[in-house]
Amino acid sequence: MNRHYSRAATTALFVGLALTILTTVCVFVSSTAIGEHIQAGYPHYSRAQISAAVNFYTVYLIALGTLGAIVWCFVLWLVRRRRAWAYPLAIIFFLVGTSFGLFNLLIRDTSGDTALPELISGMGLLPSVAGLIAIVLIGKHVNPGKQQTRSKV
Repeated sequence: MNRHYSRAATTALFVGLALTILTTVCVFVSSTAIGEHIQAGYPHYSRAQISAAVNFYTVYLIALGTLGAIVWCFVLWLVRRRRAWAYPLAIIFFLVGTSFGLFNLLIRDTSGDTALPELISGMGLLPSVAGLIAIVLIGKHVNPGKQQTRSKV
């Protein structure tokens, strides 16, 4: 069955993609903040240990952002091709992406502090807002209501 998805849904998906790219790029800029956060939690760490931890988090966040951008592009492709299974896949990807965002925001390391600075991990949830809006807009076109049938006379 061919679905018609609104331009607003496509726009929300593009906004989510842009936010994902923006937050991924911000990881490069914020590597100093990540290092300072780790240093505050582990004052006894050497420069090499802090650098290794910053590199780990940077690679993790960039890989996560890259995977997220690929997923946004895939869902955009599905919506633009008017595939019926765009909606259930969008929901699944939203739940997975939001779970990663919440994990990054709430996970605590052995120091008792959050593993990442709150600002950086909080930014990772911004694409989820666009994803929720996109799901609502896509969902409006999946079941637009029962169409009236013509009676045969």
